[in-house]
Amino acid sequence: MAMTLIQRYDVTTSATLAYTFTSIPQTYVDLFLILTSQSAGSNTDGQTVRVNGDSAANYTQNYFRYTQSVGTNGGYVSATGNPQATTSAGQSNLANYAGTTTIYFPNYTSTSTAKSWNAKIGADVNAATSNSTISIIGTQWTGTAAITSIQISGYALYPSAYTTLSLYGIS
Repeated sequence: MAMTLIQRYDVTTSATLAYTFTSIPQTYVDLFLILTSQSAGSNTDGQTVRVNGDSAANYTQNYFRYTQSVGTNGGYVSATGNPQATTSAGQSNLANYAGTTTIYFPNYTSTSTAKSWNAKIGADVNAATSNSTISIIGTQWTGTAAITSIQISGYALYPSAYTTLSLYGIS
């Protein structure tokens, strides 16, 4: 298994709400996205991920989240147009702390099945607020087209400077 960098964004300012990986080559088996981000803080849950420009309610999600001060929570979200990519960056209790997200997109070139992917998220705030967080999110998009673009955007805020987004192809 080899990973090849397809595209990378290095955020130097908070002026852009969305980052889109376009013209994704259809020559790999799977895709792997690494996102390291933080925000100035808001009462929103980090970034969303959308594929092929689809912002309609064509995504479902199952998630598990553990926050140090709250404990475990989780659930099922059906028919959303804002599928969460992260739950670690962007929350007011995690402002100014970096969170890391990895998202695995298996079999992204298939045109016969709905696409699913999973995200693993973590943020450690060094016990400053007792809100260190880990999350696992499973998402399904009902579209059957091959994934040719992936957009990561702030749910209601801009990713801050020092955010990086890297998309890799796995062969």
